[in-house]
Amino acid sequence: MGQERPKLGKKPDTSSDMWRRIEQTGLDNTLRKLAKVKSDLRVFSSVSSDDALSFSSAFTEMNETLTCIRLAFIENGQDIYDNDEREHRFKTATCPSIVSIWSTYSTFAYEFASNFIQRGWLNSSEHKELLSNTTELAANAVKLLLLALDVDSFHNHANVESLRSTVLKETEDVSKTIEQLIAKTLALGDSHTAVGKMTELLGWMLYGLHHTTVKVIQQDINARSTEESFNDFKELIGNLNAIYQNLPDEWKQGLVVDQKPSTPPVIPIQQSKQGSKKNGAKVQIQEQSKDDETNEKKAVVKEGHIETIQKLGTLFDRYNTGAREKQRLPVVRGRAPVELRYPIPMYRHIQQLRVDACTIVERQEVLKSLPITEDHSLQADVFSIGPTSLNVPEDVIIQFPLLPSSSTLGFHLWVRSDGKWTETANPEIVTVDDQSFVWFSTRNCDAFTAMTYNKPDCLLVTSQGVSYVSPANGKVEVIVPKDCFYKDVELGIKITNFDWQSHGVNTVGVIDASVALSLTSLSGEVTMRKPVTVELPLDDEHNFTDTELVVVRYDSKTTQVLDRRQLAINTTGRNGVYSVDIKGFWCVAILRIRRVFLNMRETIKREFLVGYRKRTPCNIVTYIDDISRVKEAQIFLVEIVEKMNADAQVEQRRAEGLIEVRKSRSREILLQRGDCIRVQIDGQMRVTEVMSEQQQTICFLQGCDNSVSIATEVKRDPEKLPDAMIFYQLAGIPNSIHSVALMTRDLSELPTDAITARSGLNMGPQAIGKEKEQEDAAVQILKMESLMSLARELTFEEAQQLGRQLGVKTDHLRQIREAAQRDRVAANFQILCKWRGRYARATMADFLVSSLKAVGKTSYADLVTEVRKHNRGLEREDFRRPMTAYRR
Repeated sequence: MGQERPKLGKKPDTSSDMWRRIEQTGLDNTLRKLAKVKSDLRVFSSVSSDDALSFSSAFTEMNETLTCIRLAFIENGQDIYDNDEREHRFKTATCPSIVSIWSTYSTFAYEFASNFIQRGWLNSSEHKELLSNTTELAANAVKLLLLALDVDSFHNHANVESLRSTVLKETEDVSKTIEQLIAKTLALGDSHTAVGKMTELLGWMLYGLHHTTVKVIQQDINARSTEESFNDFKELIGNLNAIYQNLPDEWKQGLVVDQKPSTPPVIPIQQSKQGSKKNGAKVQIQEQSKDDETNEKKAVVKEGHIETIQKLGTLFDRYNTGAREKQRLPVVRGRAPVELRYPIPMYRHIQQLRVDACTIVERQEVLKSLPITEDHSLQADVFSIGPTSLNVPEDVIIQFPLLPSSSTLGFHLWVRSDGKWTETANPEIVTVDDQSFVWFSTRNCDAFTAMTYNKPDCLLVTSQGVSYVSPANGKVEVIVPKDCFYKDVELGIKITNFDWQSHGVNTVGVIDASVALSLTSLSGEVTMRKPVTVELPLDDEHNFTDTELVVVRYDSKTTQVLDRRQLAINTTGRNGVYSVDIKGFWCVAILRIRRVFLNMRETIKREFLVGYRKRTPCNIVTYIDDISRVKEAQIFLVEIVEKMNADAQVEQRRAEGLIEVRKSRSREILLQRGDCIRVQIDGQMRVTEVMSEQQQTICFLQGCDNSVSIATEVKRDPEKLPDAMIFYQLAGIPNSIHSVALMTRDLSELPTDAITARSGLNMGPQAIGKEKEQEDAAVQILKMESLMSLARELTFEEAQQLGRQLGVKTDHLRQIREAAQRDRVAANFQILCKWRGRYARATMADFLVSSLKAVGKTSYADLVTEVRKHNRGLEREDFRRPMTAYRR
């Protein structure tokens, strides 16, 4: 479901150059190619799975050829009719060749499909794919015919004899084929697994036949006078009558005609050429001339031919009705498993449309227009139709997948048409191969998705105040005091449980959590004049030691962790229920955390956001496309993946030829729906294709494809950073949240799976040096000599208190005291070393500073901060110098 990769290589020819080559040699080569394929496939007794794959490859190549011709015609069609010389060449040579391609390719598709089903059908995925490619071959031939054979676009109709003759001949051949195809399709029966594609093949051939007979042959018949002969149409009319005779019963009514054309009525001739008497008067009767009689017969023949041709329209309508009822419609597919099923006559209206998951640029625009709130949850990707909106006179059917984790109950379909979103509850769901899809019919549409709405409880608050008790959890209460608001207000209240399994949350700081209560205003912007009391239950049956209660409140932009000193947490008369007073509209929860994490509140914030599903833990993964890579030119695929699925996704990408750059994966980042991460190429590398800033920005949607491809090449620039750099910047944050640095020599010389990113570069081009200095300073301040200097200045009681604050276990502190045998400095040093471990990091130095402040050693904390700025460790003399000595 990933993005289509950009191409590397020389600049392509213009569309006019391509069309000129197609007219000169391409059409003839297309016919010769089919002749060769027919020769190769002339005799086969069975088709194995491997054979089916091989045949599919040949059919795919032929389909690509026809598609290329059709797209080239779309781009150059108007130019053909704007020049007399080009139009003449098109009428006399190009268009007849295209008509021949239609006939030969359609007929071949039928012949191969019928022989294949009769001799080698195994109902395997490979065989179904081969039959699908065969049907697509006939469809592509018809699509090309519809575009090219448009005589109404000709400025004059001179020199079209060759075209009309070719059309008549090829139409005769196709009509014979359709007669056989109807019989063989009906013989399969509705239960045969190949009947769907064979019916679609029949539909496309009928559509092509209807087009040639109405657009050319019927016009030719109409243009002839009764003095001319109609014998050249005799074979075609006979074939059409044979088709009508072989129709199924539900199509046949009103369509069956005689195989021979009707003769004109006989006009009685009086034997006496002189006349007869009527009422006593002599009446002269003139004998009808032989030429008049012949002309009248021809007039009846002409009328019969036109009537026979017009019955094709009725036949095609009945075919479409049956195809819709039995869901045997052609499909427009996107790279995502989304489909647009349409009646064949609607092809003219949708031929240039695509349906797929929104591109990165489209996703941002669609999300902005979608009436979505925090109470909505997307149950599918956001899909779009382009480059223009769908607007057809008959219904088409759209099928799109739900996300794997989505429920099939309680969600709504959202469809955008003419800039407005409409909502439909409980749309139709179908399941195919254990995946759920939404089906809906529409005539006008340009975007669609599926969402659920977790409607909050509504609470009307008057000047007298009000109390609320959750119907889902009787221990949850909200008490609004009198005169809390200056007017009557309607509040929204929503309860969310802490998900201990959410995204692999793996909590280390949170021991227990209440439900989270979200309080919002449903009456617009209002001011809360008094605090609201919220009562939340918390399991306190266990005897927790070294823990603290904290309140976490969140308002989509801010997350605050407040301990008892910052916000009172009161007990109530009910067991295990606590109350807090909140002023403002927040999502609030009470957490029991390990005491040591009072100094690591970012960890608590992270576990709150993930546990209550406010954010999704993700990694940024950087791949190189191994298939398209050439010397000093490569395509990077950048992808945001959910952290718990990252390894599996990397393996799947490897199977696609996308290799993760070693040591390039980002640290955990927390994202919410709609967050945008911009990818920036810098240093000794540049983007080789013109891409806007929006095209290089990934808009995150959980469970969906969140990737962007960027074609690059090495470009050495002495004034820029020495490495090839990729920076990742989250919207609203000035510095980059991650970066990947690659040596240009590695990109030029190493195999893809050996390219390794340089570590430690996660800030941005303007802050790389600063981050390295911070890391180096942390190492210096936490060196053994530096920690020994600090140990000498602490009493043993102070060191023990600091150790507990740093997270050293009580048992370890006791063992250190006993082993040190009253050697204060040695015991203090062991406590600091036990906390430090083998490796020092910048965050540990920050933690040391906050812990010193927590145990009352603020002066020491300030000293560590000031010495660290000088990129060195602590010395004994530092504790004797005045602080002003470090601030000069």
